[in-house]
Amino acid sequence: MTTIEGVANQVVELLKDRNAKYGDENLMDFGVLGLVIRINDKLGRIKTALSNRDPGTDAYAIIEDALKDIAGYAINGLRLMEEGKLPPLGKAMENYILVNISSFKIDKDVVIIDAE
Repeated sequence: MTTIEGVANQVVELLKDRNAKYGDENLMDFGVLGLVIRINDKLGRIKTALSNRDPGTDAYAIIEDALKDIAGYAINGLRLMEEGKLPPLGKAMENYILVNISSFKIDKDVVIIDAE
């Protein structure tokens, strides 16, 4: 019988492996917005797997992998937020905005942008 703890442990092992390979910078560069984009990409994979009628495709495995990735992004996002390392936009986006947009303001829940 599969338990919540068993599934959570699988995600933890996946996170440990990926964090050892990639670190946190790739998540911190684009902040919460980057996490939302990555999670949306995984949801797209799930939608594609559900609509794929190719008998050679293992839709279940694709969906399982995508769900584990989503859980991993959520856990890493929460961890980085608790450590104060995950701003709404991230360093790369803030630099992009500083260069390409006249002004922006980050409030607690809202990003206000005035384009040039």
